[in-house]
Amino acid sequence: MRLASIALAAALAAVPAAAAEPRWRLYTPDERATLAVATTDEETDDFGSPAFSCRMGSGRIDVSHRLRPKEREWMAAAVRRGVDPRLQTVPAEAEAIVPRLAFTRGEDWEAEFELPVGSPPFERLRREGVFEFRLGTLAVRIAERRGLDQVARFQEVCRSGKGRQP
Repeated sequence: MRLASIALAAALAAVPAAAAEPRWRLYTPDERATLAVATTDEETDDFGSPAFSCRMGSGRIDVSHRLRPKEREWMAAAVRRGVDPRLQTVPAEAEAIVPRLAFTRGEDWEAEFELPVGSPPFERLRREGVFEFRLGTLAVRIAERRGLDQVARFQEVCRSGKGRQP
């Protein structure tokens, strides 16, 4: 009996851990959709970086990346030199992108930029679970294969506007 109780307790303890597993999750609370690596299906602002959003049916994806200290230093150095900081997606878009810089309520700096929904970097994310870009010599990369079905749904919602969750 004691062994059965221990086994039941262990099984119940494992359920929340599985529910809290980081994976790609899609949130569609209104006319915007958000895709991010998170540990909950509930709406949250506690998710990985970069994160993606779009106005449903727009055909465009907004990318938002919380800058780490070395990335902030690189951006600041470019601005001090009077040069637009540029990033290059992997695989590369036709031209380097000048990101918008934003200071968030959480007192973080973010780099924001936009991509077409069918762009090579986003197609790679849909297929492989990898999204990557470079700020000078600094690589920004997120790799997560769990939840790729949500990546495909996000891409479709951004493209067509269909597929909003009830």
